[in-house]
Amino acid sequence: MATAGPSPRVPMTRLAVALLCLALSPALVSAQDSLWEKYMAAGAESYGKGQLAEAEKMWLAARKEAESSFGPDDIRLAATLTNLAELYRRQGKYPQAGWLLRRALGITKKAKGSHHPQVASIVNNLGTLYATTGRMDAAERMFRRALILRERTLGPDSLEVASSLDNLALLYHDEDHFQDAVQLHRRALAIRERALGPSHPGVTVSLTHLASLYTDLGRYAEAEPLYRRILTIRQSALGQDHPDVAAALDALAELYRKQGKFALAEPLYKQSLAIKEKALGAENPGLVPTLNEAAL
Repeated sequence: MATAGPSPRVPMTRLAVALLCLALSPALVSAQDSLWEKYMAAGAESYGKGQLAEAEKMWLAARKEAESSFGPDDIRLAATLTNLAELYRRQGKYPQAGWLLRRALGITKKAKGSHHPQVASIVNNLGTLYATTGRMDAAERMFRRALILRERTLGPDSLEVASSLDNLALLYHDEDHFQDAVQLHRRALAIRERALGPSHPGVTVSLTHLASLYTDLGRYAEAEPLYRRILTIRQSALGQDHPDVAAALDALAELYRKQGKFALAEPLYKQSLAIKEKALGAENPGLVPTLNEAAL
């Protein structure tokens, strides 16, 4: 992999990546398929919980099963390598992640052709890897390529297209191409609203990106209704005591703090702190930032 560029200013943890687990027809599932699927699903569950060591263990077992049962050119192996690559990216093992993604891409192109949704997913993940390491030009090429492939193979209103639009917009945000970023986030938001409905928690993905961008631009009056909408959606869909509600309260409070509206920010921080204390315990060190903000 080429030398990394400067660290991005916009957190690249916001970028959407694709974890793969192929859906197999029940009539065609063999004992080997079932074992491979078991390892893949267990790895995805552990990954979702942040248990990266256990996820790696399961996906390495899936890789071994795929190589021994299906062969080195099988699409199931490519899916396994893709997931392992994302795990290694999160762990900062960038050369390993890049090697696995390129191998997965080669396998998938050979098995499915260059115009396939799984090719788009791997290309998207390559873009995320490049963005994480500051290779913004390469990341933009990958994100644009993934967007085109997804539009062609899945349709312009698919949620995968929305993810690609948001990823490209985050890149433009980091590069100060603000108007392009706003337009792409708005397109992504419209797709999510049509596909999921305006009150679905999935809509808050694009809302959060757009509100954050407006905040960075000092367009606070445009950011506030978006943050309030995020809070309302999460409270309704997830319940008043969900950690994502606390995150939404923090974001709205931070917006007010930036404007010097401390009387509005303080009760929101305190409400967020109460949710976190209930979930984590009052002595958890993760509460320190919110405690500090609540003491405005």
